[in-house]
Amino acid sequence: MAGIMRGEEIKVFILYLLHQLKIPLSGEILSEIILWDGSVNYFDFSEAFDSLTQSKALTSMEQEGKVLYVVSPEGEQILACMENALSEGLKEKVLRSATRLLAYRNHGRSARSTLMETNDGYELNCLIQDNEKVFLNVTLYPESRHEAESFKVRFDNNPEDLLRGVLAILSGQAKFLY
Repeated sequence: MAGIMRGEEIKVFILYLLHQLKIPLSGEILSEIILWDGSVNYFDFSEAFDSLTQSKALTSMEQEGKVLYVVSPEGEQILACMENALSEGLKEKVLRSATRLLAYRNHGRSARSTLMETNDGYELNCLIQDNEKVFLNVTLYPESRHEAESFKVRFDNNPEDLLRGVLAILSGQAKFLY
């Protein structure tokens, strides 16, 4: 995604994503999808998301103890008027990312990490697999126990972030700040 998105553009972006995916999503998953490349910051996303829920452009529902959101008829009207504000490249890129993230979550993938102390430091292994194959198996050698535990916690909390990061780097789609 080129540039940093703000305000109304983020609202249209959220509506577009929910409309295209045609499934209810939690606010957490929506934020993961939209925030992944840094074009939208968390505070701007939260403000846009809150505005959409307060204005009834999004409808909430509870399913299996989770609050999920869909585009309301009011939101569909807004989207019909504003969808052209988003570039086609942006739309394609976010839908690809969203479907990848949702596929990860919905196809029985599991993640596991092991941390071992070695003679010369620490070894952290991060594994993502399903019943058929291994998707990612990375071994790191952090310099300190604190760093090793920090890496382990981050992986355990969001294993798909590591998978997405590796895929972005290997595909040449990663953005770096030098």
